[in-house]
Amino acid sequence: MTTATLLLNLSALLLFSSVRGAATAAASIDSNHPDVPQVRHEHAICFLKNVLFVIGGRGSKDIYAYRDDTGEWINYGKPPSSIGDGGKLHHFQCFEWKDGIVIGASFTGGFPREGTDGNIYYFRPREPEASRWSVLGTLPANRLRGSTGGFKRQGKIFQVGGNDGGHGQGDDDSKTWFDMLNPKTGAWTVLPDINLRRDHTGAVYSNYDDAAYFLAGRNGGKSDFFALENARLEIERYSFANGISGGTWEIVASTKYPHPGMTPTRVSRMIIIGDGEVDGRTDQASH
Repeated sequence: MTTATLLLNLSALLLFSSVRGAATAAASIDSNHPDVPQVRHEHAICFLKNVLFVIGGRGSKDIYAYRDDTGEWINYGKPPSSIGDGGKLHHFQCFEWKDGIVIGASFTGGFPREGTDGNIYYFRPREPEASRWSVLGTLPANRLRGSTGGFKRQGKIFQVGGNDGGHGQGDDDSKTWFDMLNPKTGAWTVLPDINLRRDHTGAVYSNYDDAAYFLAGRNGGKSDFFALENARLEIERYSFANGISGGTWEIVASTKYPHPGMTPTRVSRMIIIGDGEVDGRTDQASH
């Protein structure tokens, strides 16, 4: 695969001042690792205790974990049929939390008017099969959506943006909402909106500056949602310096290339994003 990767330095808050033009040169990546046993797309991946987990995707997909020390994929089976549309979850962001994986609000069902699953699931692969899945909380009915960005901070779980109508079903379907879940109580707190309607991406939290970043993605409610003009290049930042509810989302810079349909990740002081889809073609955003 040929890709270029955009590295965003978080060492200071001028952090994004040189984002445009900061992409590295394209490089060829060769891998001797075995492929994921099951073809999928619009899924999510994350690490748990240095093991890579691949979760969800359109259709009914098994959960796989890859151990780099053995070079093996381990099958954890499908989600229970009670989850999503018969165990089908896609368009979500997941992340490590304690001894398990948090799975954010997702889409279920088929294109283009997907249903939404507003449950925040917790998957603990080391538990017996019957007790691996639980619900940490459910988005309130008036905040229900899927395709959200998500992150953790100080024991709380956050959901950003999202979409409650699927693909191309209405300009207002893509949301500006920002919510916090206390998993100990199940209580939700509504936080200040982001500036731009956005879905098909993810969020990251940086403990270096105690701030959240929401970037890439698209306005998926637009009838021509694949079009370049509906991709989001703007990078939004929310500082927790004034408390959980005391901040505002600020647009601090823009990415050089569009990246709808991807998830950013943080590695040390960098946010890494790559690839995506524009006009229905992955090669239009393969940077």
